[in-house]
Amino acid sequence: MRGKYPNWFVFQAARLRRAPMVARLRNLVEWQPMTSPEEGLTVVIGCMAALPDVAVMNLNLIRRMATPSLKEVVLVFDRPENQMPEGLMARIEEAKSDVPVTVLNYTEHQYEVARSIQWGWVYAWMSWSKGIAHSKTRHVLLHDLDAMPVKPDF
Repeated sequence: MRGKYPNWFVFQAARLRRAPMVARLRNLVEWQPMTSPEEGLTVVIGCMAALPDVAVMNLNLIRRMATPSLKEVVLVFDRPENQMPEGLMARIEEAKSDVPVTVLNYTEHQYEVARSIQWGWVYAWMSWSKGIAHSKTRHVLLHDLDAMPVKPDF
């Protein structure tokens, strides 16, 4: 067997250890296939509400880029709307300028499950999945919060 696991038995043991987590994550996010996707690009950024300045900085950088195919930026925050930092939405509005931005939040249940697991992979998966579910374009760029685009010809 190649890769991370030296043999089939070690692989099956890892699957068994992760089975409870996989069961908890199942059906937390879902989407339907697109019937007629729009041309263009949606950028999905998984955001941490504990680090709101990073999301605002990403919007500032994206706004300065030449991206004619960009249809929307989707910011997915890792907590419910009622737990968001005070004044963040106003700062997002200011930073986005004319860039179309949608802000999505975890549901209470999604938040509780992710918080109980406390694994960065779960937050990334859930945020990007929610963003993909929201997207209407043919292409979606899954953007890591701390991998900021700095080239204007992105």
